[in-house]
Amino acid sequence: MSIRSRIERRLSELAGDFLPDEFRASVAEARRAIENERFEQAAEILEALIAERPEHASALSLLGAARLELGQPAGALSAFDRALARSPELPDALLGRGRAQLALADYEGAIAAFRSAIAAAAGERPVLAAAYRGMGLAYRRLGNAEKALRELRKAVAEDPADAVARAALAEALIAAPSDALDQAKRHARQVVEEGVRAPLAWIALGQVALRERDHGEAESCFASALSEIDEDDPGAGELRVQALVGAGDAAVEVDPPRAHAAYLQALEYAPSRADIHERLGQTHQRVGNGDAALTSFERAADLGSGEALRRGLDVALAGGAIDVAVRFAGRILAEDPTHPRSLVARGAALEREGELAGARTTYEAALASGEDAEARVALGALVLASEQGRESGRRAASHARAALRLDSAHERARELLFAARARELAAEGEADDLYEILAGAERLAQHDAALAHLAPDAARIKGELDEPLLVTVMGEFSSGKSTFVNAFAGDDVAPTGVTPTTATINVVKYGRERGGRIVHASGASEELGWAALQARLAALDGEAAKDVAYVEILLPLPALARVHIVDTPGLNSILPEHEAVARDFIGRADAVIWLFSAGQAGKSSERRALEDIREQGVGVLGVLNKTDQLGEGDIDQLTQYLRSELGGLVDTVLPVSAARARSRQLEGEDDDAFAALSGALESRFFARARELKRQVCARRLSELLSRMDAIAAGALSRAQEAADSLGAAAGELTDARAAFSTGIVAAERRALAERVGLLYQRAAREVLELVRPRRLPFGSHSATPADRDYLLSLLDAGFDEALSPSRSRVLDGLRGYATSAAQAADAARDVVGDGAARAVEAAARDALGWLDAEAFGRARAFVRGYLRGGYVDRFIRQKLPKLELTEDAVHHALLGDSPDLDAALSTPLVTAGQSALQNLRQEIDHLAGVAGVAAYDLEVGLVRALADHRAA
Repeated sequence: MSIRSRIERRLSELAGDFLPDEFRASVAEARRAIENERFEQAAEILEALIAERPEHASALSLLGAARLELGQPAGALSAFDRALARSPELPDALLGRGRAQLALADYEGAIAAFRSAIAAAAGERPVLAAAYRGMGLAYRRLGNAEKALRELRKAVAEDPADAVARAALAEALIAAPSDALDQAKRHARQVVEEGVRAPLAWIALGQVALRERDHGEAESCFASALSEIDEDDPGAGELRVQALVGAGDAAVEVDPPRAHAAYLQALEYAPSRADIHERLGQTHQRVGNGDAALTSFERAADLGSGEALRRGLDVALAGGAIDVAVRFAGRILAEDPTHPRSLVARGAALEREGELAGARTTYEAALASGEDAEARVALGALVLASEQGRESGRRAASHARAALRLDSAHERARELLFAARARELAAEGEADDLYEILAGAERLAQHDAALAHLAPDAARIKGELDEPLLVTVMGEFSSGKSTFVNAFAGDDVAPTGVTPTTATINVVKYGRERGGRIVHASGASEELGWAALQARLAALDGEAAKDVAYVEILLPLPALARVHIVDTPGLNSILPEHEAVARDFIGRADAVIWLFSAGQAGKSSERRALEDIREQGVGVLGVLNKTDQLGEGDIDQLTQYLRSELGGLVDTVLPVSAARARSRQLEGEDDDAFAALSGALESRFFARARELKRQVCARRLSELLSRMDAIAAGALSRAQEAADSLGAAAGELTDARAAFSTGIVAAERRALAERVGLLYQRAAREVLELVRPRRLPFGSHSATPADRDYLLSLLDAGFDEALSPSRSRVLDGLRGYATSAAQAADAARDVVGDGAARAVEAAARDALGWLDAEAFGRARAFVRGYLRGGYVDRFIRQKLPKLELTEDAVHHALLGDSPDLDAALSTPLVTAGQSALQNLRQEIDHLAGVAGVAAYDLEVGLVRALADHRAA
């Protein structure tokens, strides 16, 4: 019964039972005023009556109700208190007092009044419904959603037609810890479809839309709520605040200025609501208005919001507002002396004052209290600002990476990592300082495990830069290379006439005295004098030659201070044991002298070898040797042929007879052809030794950097792909979470309902088999204790069987998502670590175990307790004796007060399942952040440093 109907009824009672005849006309007039909603006129009539009879409790109670309708809660409370002073257990007056106190925000007082009304109601359902509704609204205003939910459920049960109670129940369902959006939407939608003016129902629908991320629908619902609020209604201000805050929440992501306006309007009605000031602060923060955000957060903190203090501290630190940050921090530290972020603020103040040691100690204390991204960034920035050298960059980068592990989107941590890697990995020296660039390349290779195998190459190129020019004498076997080396040295330094099995790699170098060194394959070496070296080389057999890696021949020739000559065996006759060493010397050659044998010059195998050398960018001087075996015309013809055929592979071809030149040297004569060749070598190679050495090393450095670039680019691509893949996996889990209740759970609810229905049909048939029908017309059906136990066992096992398939399918479905997530983590293991997939699997096991216990375990315990707690006994003792013995009748009787398995399972299952998927998503989100940070670190670190070195 509505309050207006109750006023009318009470006026009738007053007219019929309590008032003298002369007041009957006034009462009738008041009644008509009530019927036409002229509450002010009704109040005037009642006040006149009360002036005659000031202690009349019912009249005072009605006056209070009229004043409530007029929006005068204080006056109404006064009237109700006077009525209750006269009649303490008057239900209407107790209800009225509760409503007035609710309107005056005295929620504890309202709850007490509604409880008293329930006690005085004597089972009168309209009073109970109104009292339960009032208690629910009061608990909701106090922030106790669970108790509000309990009382509002009772209100709807007492009066299903009460739109206000149903709307309030919908709103409380959304606020309660359980996930019951479907129920909330159903209740709220029922109210608005009935055409009842119920702004709270629209507010509930708006909040559901917000949860479902449908911001357009949410704004529309909140606008409908605002349009239906009657300013004269008690609680209208609170409703308007809820609707305005909801409208702001709906707009904040898409239109922050519109959200800001809604929050400001809400503050006009509730200037002391800390959460609204906090929302304003977050809106200012979103649009980058740091000062306004700080003002709002500070106001919210003054009103008691600890979270606003922390948010304000974060904004102040991010914006460099140290004084404000210290002010926030002081208030937090008064409650929590070890709060890391607050210690960071104090450290920042010390750093600003130049007390760097104190700042460092404070930052370290913050980290000792708990890992904190701001503390890591602050300490890393201090290291970078107060120290010099690459090591400071490395340490600062370590702090930045640690911060980004906690918050992969932390902008200042990314800026710190950028600056730190620049210092740690930057090229040093002048732009053309090849030695420094090579040293930098070596450092870069050592910096990253994937490049570590290239560090020795960088070190070797760096070492070669200061070495003499390395000229390698090459050609096929028996082309006269050793004789050529002897003629060049003016001495018999290289053994001639050797066979392929006794040939060695000989390196002719400068030495103050003639001598040499034999370097064995094991790495051991022997220092030998000149005679002993010659004797040893002459005596080498095939087995001994295999053990020799190479031979160093030392001669006191000035030219060898600038140039080393390498005499290699013919490429077509290198022993397998010597091949790697020979290839190494060939690969390190700064220039090549290629000897063609006059009798077989220009072979296809020589062309292939020359093409390989040309690809390495090494200059080649061709020498047509053994010209003493040709006629004069043949020499010119063959020389021109080689120059034309191999012009792109050799710089030129010069004819010479190394054997004749060496013979003339022994006779003290000059050889014109060899002198011309020596001049060409001097002009092309020896005089330009430093220039050539630099060019060759620069080219090799460029090639090395290209190899490093390729590896770094591959690593960057893999990191980016891992971040994208893990991000997609997290998105799939988000979609799965959203669809869990409407997909898996909805299907299992239907299937479970069917299985439970079949169980009760089976139970009904079993009851018909076991019951003893009554014999006499007024007798009773009966069952033995054993029959009771059998029925209990049947239902108990049946519920187990009904739950088991659902349990398996739900867990298998979630396990499938977990497996996909673990596979995504495993695919990215090179980036996020080998243990990532195992961590995801462990998180999934924990989540599924918790879901199993929280949903299915609790539901099973509920059913077992319900069956054993009296359900079967009530059926046997109270229902069965007079029951019609048909399957349908027994079936309905069993269903009558059966355990509501759906209610016991569905909400916990939705909550637990979504929680499990949320935990998995957070794990994958974290790994996606790790991969993203790895990609960013490569991009601003190694990849950028390689580009800088290449530019240098």
